[in-house]
Amino acid sequence: MKINLPKNIRKYKTKVVAGLSFRQLLFCVVGVIIFGFFAFLFSKILYITMACIVSAIVAIPVFMIGFVKVSGLTFEKIIVRVIRAELFKKDFRPYKREGFVNNANIDKKESKSSRRS
Repeated sequence: MKINLPKNIRKYKTKVVAGLSFRQLLFCVVGVIIFGFFAFLFSKILYITMACIVSAIVAIPVFMIGFVKVSGLTFEKIIVRVIRAELFKKDFRPYKREGFVNNANIDKKESKSSRRS
């Protein structure tokens, strides 16, 4: 008995509210909270229109973190990989280069030692 499964079965995410996954909903709520906080904070200093524009500029990246995937990786996974690569990078190469130049130097050393004998 054969069962055909769609190829993109691993990309399926359960929708919680309004077609958003839990992750997307979480970042939307956090973005709205940040937007409200900065709008309230800047409304005392700026006109309300300018306060909303500045708040949107601050909150839009938070919204986008929930939706954007690069090469199948979420924002958090990309940040973890970048931090891991920067903190734990090695300054030396764990292998030795083998090639024509290294072999030529070894051959010269061997020929000089054989001439002396």
